[in-house]
Amino acid sequence: MYFRQLILAILLFVVPFLFGCGPQRPKDMPKTYPCKIILTKSGNPVTNAAISLMVPASLGNVSVVGTTDAKGVAEISSHLGSYSTKGAPAGDFQVIIMEVPSLPEELQISQERLSKMTGPEMDAFRAKRSAALQNIKKELPFSFSDPVATPLKMTVTESKQGTEVSFEVNEYL
Repeated sequence: MYFRQLILAILLFVVPFLFGCGPQRPKDMPKTYPCKIILTKSGNPVTNAAISLMVPASLGNVSVVGTTDAKGVAEISSHLGSYSTKGAPAGDFQVIIMEVPSLPEELQISQERLSKMTGPEMDAFRAKRSAALQNIKKELPFSFSDPVATPLKMTVTESKQGTEVSFEVNEYL
């Protein structure tokens, strides 16, 4: 009897997780298509840049985002609530790109370590971190991060091959 209950528990609780029973696609989630953005400056990849496509109100609360990797490539994904999927809805979009500053490792510390600092240690850390942030060279023009002024636009097509767009920063300076 116990063995049968164990088997039933496994079937009811474990097996669905093995076959990917994740969140269901929301009814109001638009169909998405593969989408990739490549970001370079002087032909070199711009890494760790946060990319967002401005979604028209007709698509509701969908967010369409990506982050450039070491090659300057961002694979775009779409999100609605807790559901996410690769790609972007078809349509015309303004593109927002924001730099994500990369601090030296000694300035990337855990919340636990921060909580153990004394007042003077915390003040010294904050001053050092602030100075490091101010000294980070900006690679992207401010207009890239301004939803009103961004010159960056793209069209995502209804294609299984996907849409790939390249932006060379120097073309906008």
